[in-house]
Amino acid sequence: MRHGSAACLLLLLLAPAGLWGDVYVKGILRVEGGYRLGHHVPEQEVTCEWWIGRRQATCTRTGWRIDFMTNDWRFTVDRERNRMLGVNLTEKFFFETPLTASPVGIMEPPAAERLKMYKVDGTVEQAGAKEKVAGRTCEVYRVAEWIVRNGDRYYDRDRVVKVTREVPFDPQLAAAWEQWIRPLFNPASEYLEALNRMPGFLMAEDTVLYHNGNQLTWSFSVVEISEKKPPDGIYDVPGGFEKKNLGPAELADIRDAVYPQPLY
Repeated sequence: MRHGSAACLLLLLLAPAGLWGDVYVKGILRVEGGYRLGHHVPEQEVTCEWWIGRRQATCTRTGWRIDFMTNDWRFTVDRERNRMLGVNLTEKFFFETPLTASPVGIMEPPAAERLKMYKVDGTVEQAGAKEKVAGRTCEVYRVAEWIVRNGDRYYDRDRVVKVTREVPFDPQLAAAWEQWIRPLFNPASEYLEALNRMPGFLMAEDTVLYHNGNQLTWSFSVVEISEKKPPDGIYDVPGGFEKKNLGPAELADIRDAVYPQPLY
């Protein structure tokens, strides 16, 4: 989400950093088994972990499987070195690119043209009532989302999203990796602006995806936010990993890795 993950934008630092200057966030994504875009998605539980410092943030997702294959990734935003770092923990490789570089610019021209054929669109409405998640007050939003192609709608999904301002870190930094990936999903500008107006950090979500008379459901919830000393090297590449250029195959792999937790 975003993702984590997602729709966590446009806030300043809400509280001063603690003694360690880093915050650990743990969330659990539970996915009901089913089919998505012709792929088998088994029932599973995915662990999402963030470490957020003053100038660096990393998000690690472990346990996500599609077609019974595991695909674990860690994404790191490093403002000190102006880089976006992606580490595939399953296949032991990594890529590195400037934060300002768009992933669409790396795609081969035919793939970039195909991407323009599909657009993610939707609506955002505030639910009104507030709820508590992990002891933090959240604003609740109802989000309808779908893919548009040649004027037709596909893959509708209904989302209930809960976000909070009560976090001791910069939500923009925590969600910056999702912002970098967004162009791979070609979001409509008005929908993206509406999502950006949801204030704070994503704390929980319940989603139902509809397709061809079937549905796939998942839920996400943050279970821990605490200040602690980060593990050594958490913002860097693990030893022995191979550096790769970020090509079309790797971009497709990233899209599958971050799905289904929303990116917007």
